[in-house]
Amino acid sequence: GGCFIRWLSFYHREYKHVGFVIGRYYTATGQPTETLLQVEASLAEGRRLKVQTEADNARFPPCNSEWSASSGGRVWCSTKRDACHLLFHCPLKFAKS
Repeated sequence: GGCFIRWLSFYHREYKHVGFVIGRYYTATGQPTETLLQVEASLAEGRRLKVQTEADNARFPPCNSEWSASSGGRVWCSTKRDACHLLFHCPLKFAKS
């Protein structure tokens, strides 16, 4: 999804529009077909989901965790995003069952 959106943006930015190719996406009068409308709706949904994911990642940083009997538990969050500069070390003790 994201790669296609970036390519489409590049294409519209770098190439001059000279017309439409009649077929799957455009009618003989240059009107979008139902297929093109569905593609555009999918792209819009992809953009919406990307924005939502970025907002969620800013609020809840992507984190990892591990646990072993010898060292306990540890949680760390990615530092590759601006919103994620967190590092936790929690030597947790768990009851054996």
